[in-house]
Amino acid sequence: MVQAVAFAAATKRIWITNAYCTPTPDQVELLTKAAKRGVDVRILVPGQNNDQPLTKSAGRGTMESCWKGA
Repeated sequence: MVQAVAFAAATKRIWITNAYCTPTPDQVELLTKAAKRGVDVRILVPGQNNDQPLTKSAGRGTMESCWKGA
């Protein structure tokens, strides 16, 4: 809930760093809306060497939605 309010209220930037990033569809939507408002949205995630293959796989679909703009 707090995160949703922060995403909706952001005016300059949202920078997220998370080794196990698996955003929900609601979070993707909020981040996409923020980017469309001109907010600098960046999500830093591990490269190919994530130590949790299942998490990497789970996050890939939602991260692709972020990259495409949901």
